[in-house]
Amino acid sequence: MKKFLFLCGILMMLPCTVVAQNFDINVEKGKRIISCTRSYGAQDQDLEFAKVMKWAIDRGEMHRDGIKAIDHFSRTLVTDFAWDDDDIKFTSKLQIQVTKSQLIFTFFDVLAQGGGFKGLIGLKLDFNKINPEKKEKHKQMQDLFLTKAQQAVTVSYNSIEDSRIRITNWENVVNGSLQKGMTIDEAYLIYGKPVTINSRDNETQVEYNSFTHVLFIDDKVVRIF
Repeated sequence: MKKFLFLCGILMMLPCTVVAQNFDINVEKGKRIISCTRSYGAQDQDLEFAKVMKWAIDRGEMHRDGIKAIDHFSRTLVTDFAWDDDDIKFTSKLQIQVTKSQLIFTFFDVLAQGGGFKGLIGLKLDFNKINPEKKEKHKQMQDLFLTKAQQAVTVSYNSIEDSRIRITNWENVVNGSLQKGMTIDEAYLIYGKPVTINSRDNETQVEYNSFTHVLFIDDKVVRIF
């Protein structure tokens, strides 16, 4: 099932470095959008997006719930992201888009809670009308989030790039149609995390849900039942 989500207003994407302040920050419709780019090594955009899909599915608890929205045409997906820092918790949405040569990481709807603060980071505020203490707290939260986001991008990027995945029929993956001869990796992208896995020698029987069981031999589909 394909969901479609475009995040409009992602402007002036700048490469992120080890300095968190080098994230590009834009305000769109009252939201603070924090983004950066990283180059990737794969020669094929679809293969790179497959690796991003696998990374997002790995982060979920079951099936494909790690992917909150996906658009195969623009090679874009959205997942939830959260961090805890002592008594402060951040939650946000993370959009990843695969372009011709780069991964674009974009955080939005960033909510901070704790330390006497609760609210969306980066809303358009008239700082002249709020007290200095609140202004300073807001800035502290934003700076802390930028540090956490920088760390998250580095870890996520490395995980995506280190992934190994076999794709033989990308069109079927996009259409959610598993066929004989496709790989166990492709089944994972279509159905997500298995419920049960039983392996013996070169055979693997996987239950993805109560309606879908697949038999693999040498990691290729031989039967769907």
